[in-house]
Amino acid sequence: MRTNGITLVACTLVALGSTMIRQPATIAGLQSAPFTSGSAQAAKEPKQTADVVFKPGVRGEISFDNGIRLGFTDYTASDGVWLRVLYLTEDGQAQAVTAFHQRLAHAANVISRSEKKDVKGRVVGERAEVLAPAAPPDPPFHAVIWTDGPTFHEIESSSLQHALQFERLYRY
Repeated sequence: MRTNGITLVACTLVALGSTMIRQPATIAGLQSAPFTSGSAQAAKEPKQTADVVFKPGVRGEISFDNGIRLGFTDYTASDGVWLRVLYLTEDGQAQAVTAFHQRLAHAANVISRSEKKDVKGRVVGERAEVLAPAAPPDPPFHAVIWTDGPTFHEIESSSLQHALQFERLYRY
């Protein structure tokens, strides 16, 4: 499928081998269990602030026109809201920073922009909340994007509240 300068290659969890895409280790552990405070994965996660459970779905790769390939995992929240997590991990920081700035450049609106800090308060990269354009006739969607050293992450959703909640729970 091709939309808005993006090529989407998707496949089911069964058909996608773990060696086909680079992915954070904790994402790989979510293949068969929902992302919730009741799952085995959640023992390391903070408690969710609402009764929303994030269930993983389709995984694959997205290739942007600029040649950057990102892994993705789609999620469905228990209240029906969709989320997509995009991730890029490289040996150096340059491609992560490039992906961040390209996503900012294509944003319909930058809601906020700040430093990304780790749990100890150290600055590890940049972070932004944006309104991203979708292929017509779909409305724009919310995205939280950030870099953390050589990694780039993006959480997309129709709901900014869900994207922010998932960001708080997301471990990569």
